[in-house]
Amino acid sequence: MYDKYPNYKALDKMVEVDNHPEYLIIHCSDSDIDNFDIIQRYHITDPSRRYENVSYQYIIERSGLLKSGRPETYHGGHTAEQGMNKKSIGICLCGKFENKLPSKEQTETLKILLTRLTIKYGITSDKIKYHRHFKPSKTCPGMAIKDDWAKNLLIQDVVNWEEEYKTLKAKLDAIKDIVKM
Repeated sequence: MYDKYPNYKALDKMVEVDNHPEYLIIHCSDSDIDNFDIIQRYHITDPSRRYENVSYQYIIERSGLLKSGRPETYHGGHTAEQGMNKKSIGICLCGKFENKLPSKEQTETLKILLTRLTIKYGITSDKIKYHRHFKPSKTCPGMAIKDDWAKNLLIQDVVNWEEEYKTLKAKLDAIKDIVKM
């Protein structure tokens, strides 16, 4: 379908390991009518872009559906500033967020994804950033999304996880004591 574009590279052919994630960078599509397929087509075919493929590692559609883009270990095409494409994972929320927050479904999916990625790569909450943090001329992912919004999603999950862990550990300790008898 996209073979006529010289820069095109199929997602399953992106096998180089040249991205070493230290940051999670959240973006928005800045459109009311998009989804994964539309963003992918735009990134590949638009003359001002002509990327290899979709530039993000993940896209979260309005319904909360998570779509995989580039492999996590393959460089992104989402944040050229400060060499971030080779040390981050790009996550795009479909929509415009200048005056509203992402949908409940998107927020829930983002929360789960952030939790998984921070644990997998040992990324701390201070390294969850927005595109505007690297390119101040942008508002991406939108001014309705405050600087601590995504971090707070993660922090709440981590707090809950720590409490659940303590409870489970106490139960395991109690079982160990009983089993030893």
